[in-house]
Amino acid sequence: RSRSQIEDVFWSGLGDGLRQAGRNLRTAFRDPQSPAAKRVAVLMAEALHAAQSTTLAVGPRSAAVKRLGYDDFANSRVALTELLNAADAQPVQIAAVKALSGYTHAEVPKALLATWPSYTPAVREEVLAALLARRERVGALLTAIEAKIVSAGQVSAARRTQIMANPDAKIKARAELAFGQAPSASRREAVERFQGALALKGDASRGARVYDNVCAACHRFAGRGIDLGPNLETIRGWDREKLLLNILDPNREVATSYIAYEIELKDGSAVAGMIAEENAGSIKVKRIGAPEETILRQNIAKITSAAVSLMPEGLEAAIPPQDMADLLAFLASP
Repeated sequence: RSRSQIEDVFWSGLGDGLRQAGRNLRTAFRDPQSPAAKRVAVLMAEALHAAQSTTLAVGPRSAAVKRLGYDDFANSRVALTELLNAADAQPVQIAAVKALSGYTHAEVPKALLATWPSYTPAVREEVLAALLARRERVGALLTAIEAKIVSAGQVSAARRTQIMANPDAKIKARAELAFGQAPSASRREAVERFQGALALKGDASRGARVYDNVCAACHRFAGRGIDLGPNLETIRGWDREKLLLNILDPNREVATSYIAYEIELKDGSAVAGMIAEENAGSIKVKRIGAPEETILRQNIAKITSAAVSLMPEGLEAAIPPQDMADLLAFLASP
């Protein structure tokens, strides 16, 4: 290895060790005039310059962002928060989330949640991991859910279980309310209105035609439809009541990869759909009734999400109760 590589390994190892002990490279050397302290100052200045560079490759930028996390929070907070910008490459954003997560300051969850609507799926998952990495941050996540900044449906079942295991009785009580399985208030009336469909005898062959008319534009099931939304083969075995609830209340629980986003471009136009793929320089968007579109990050002005499924509410308007019974029979068929 070269001398610079050996030095990188040394400072990274030291930085990781100090973070685990609640310290950082800046505070490890008490005398600011010592050679080590001066070297740290140079390293941090270089890391800040590299992290903010728009021309440096993603790998070196991400490494620089990680090194910023070894600095004192007061020095790195602004830079790391700015790097959560959706226009930045995904690895850089994730590196910023991880660097912020390593601090114990009370401002960290607020910083991570401030731009939640703009996060793409992979970054969102990293932010959730960071929020659940420390018990004292769970309250901030629940507050965001209660304030409708974060949708409860964006938190997976596994993460919900982790939250519910929090020993704080108040946190557990809030989580039970936040993740209640009842349909949302806006959908409760529709669910109640269609309870009668569960008592009707459904015909799977007629239900297949309902599926073709209403569902096949977004879902794949029994060899029919397209793969835009979740493949419905995964719901085989569900009872009809659960199927009905998910049809009528599609935002009750939304998988991260199927959330609808709106991407505003610098030319004033906008693209709406699901984020199918991400890389350092671009985002690929899947849309209903249109081909996938690749958008360069350099052309993106803003990314937002209302935390809702691409599947709209109100589909029941086109499905009378008997048709709903037939659709349920088709979806529940072996």
